[in-house]
Amino acid sequence: SREEDKKNILALVEESVGHADLNITVNSSTRKSIIGVMKKEEQLRARRSRDASTDLDHARLCYNIGNVLRTLYDFNDALEMCNKGRAIREKVLGKEHPDTAASYSSIGLVMLAMGDYAGALEMCSKGLAIHLKVLGKDHPLTAESYNNIGCVMLAMGDNAGALEMCNTGLAIHE
Repeated sequence: SREEDKKNILALVEESVGHADLNITVNSSTRKSIIGVMKKEEQLRARRSRDASTDLDHARLCYNIGNVLRTLYDFNDALEMCNKGRAIREKVLGKEHPDTAASYSSIGLVMLAMGDYAGALEMCSKGLAIHLKVLGKDHPLTAESYNNIGCVMLAMGDNAGALEMCNTGLAIHE
């Protein structure tokens, strides 16, 4: 049923799991339906919230929707949702919080997918700087940030820089 499909889609977004596989199994019309459901849900939650600009659950929903939209190649809307989530997190949690760093990284990955390598590098670097400052050089999220920068550098054609970043991230995981 349509209502059951909506619940399944929203559960996927809430869990933020399986996004990479989502695009493989979804055809164009279903993709449009998923995007429509997610946008409507975000708007409904924003209206229900006392103050959506400070609602961390709303920020998480925006972050998750942005990540799903990126995997569905809806980059402009993904960027908008990731920025919405970042703005809320930054306002409530501050500029130096791991969730704010994750938002910067997500924005960077959307920009990477859009081909804006300079913007992607800037955003992923902001995420890394926050992770280093707040979590330290040996944290798994710091490793992930190094890897994200490595992906951007690879796309930019800087193979040596990409290898260095990815090896730094890998060394943290080992």
